[in-house]
Amino acid sequence: MLSELLAQGAPIHDGWAAAAALGFGAGIWMFYSGFAALMLKRKIEDTPLSKIRSVAVGLAELQGHAAPLEDLKEPILLQPCVYYKINIEIERIKRVKNANGQVVNLKYWSTYQTKESSAPFTLHDDTGVVIVFPENADMRININNYCYQSDQGDFPAQGIDYCTTQGLDPLQQKIRISGQHIRPGDALYVLGYAGIAQGRWSDQEKIAQLISKVKANPGEYLGPIKSLDMNQDSHIDEQEMSQAVSKEADKLLEQNKETFCELVISEGSQGIFIISDSSEKETIAALSIQSPALLIVGPTLTLLSAVVIFKYLSQ
Repeated sequence: MLSELLAQGAPIHDGWAAAAALGFGAGIWMFYSGFAALMLKRKIEDTPLSKIRSVAVGLAELQGHAAPLEDLKEPILLQPCVYYKINIEIERIKRVKNANGQVVNLKYWSTYQTKESSAPFTLHDDTGVVIVFPENADMRININNYCYQSDQGDFPAQGIDYCTTQGLDPLQQKIRISGQHIRPGDALYVLGYAGIAQGRWSDQEKIAQLISKVKANPGEYLGPIKSLDMNQDSHIDEQEMSQAVSKEADKLLEQNKETFCELVISEGSQGIFIISDSSEKETIAALSIQSPALLIVGPTLTLLSAVVIFKYLSQ
């Protein structure tokens, strides 16, 4: 249609000019995105996939299964998860001119709220565990996705309750809720910066917390004080208490070993951070299609849009 318009030499009205301006910017964005996708593909190909036990500090590529560090539920479906993101949109109407110059009603979706969890979770494989901080990650989640509209029969009751708490009325307004989440046990591919666990996430800090917990409540963890009196002198000396605390701390350490790790995965200074439910090979395959398509379509759209804009300004 655009090529016919240019070939016929028809005048360019304001609507086409505005669309061309948007197309010009979109074409530049597509080219930039295609180039970024190509660089990311090469980075993934150059980064070896590692087992968690052998990960070194720096850019790391891992595959494993997600597990929670704290209780977290997806706010619409109320399902246990390690990560979620929801988007609430409202249908709005505005008056615009169409191609014939007539004023018509244009319906469009306007974002009302976007909510995303940032709680850390763990990634496990058969060799170990790391903590993942998902903040600022490029989340490429294709499973556990949903989309509901309030004017359709499948809108969940939990969605109505949540919208009400956010000042919306799904019974009177046309609302669309979409979301994605990662469930415990989901297989994930992670590309990010591996760093040493610090503060309350480090093994040493967790061990110290366990020992302090036992010392603060010896009756709860160590049982009757009499059982600690190894030399039966009716007195619990410092050595006996220390041995008992150390023994019980070892038990707690064994019970909590799944949450102990030396490394954490986050965005890092390079700005490369992907969390995906697709494997490494699937991610590379998707980028192999995405990058050349954008690199071709982007400049083409920019060129055509520039021609339309030039023709509009020249008429």
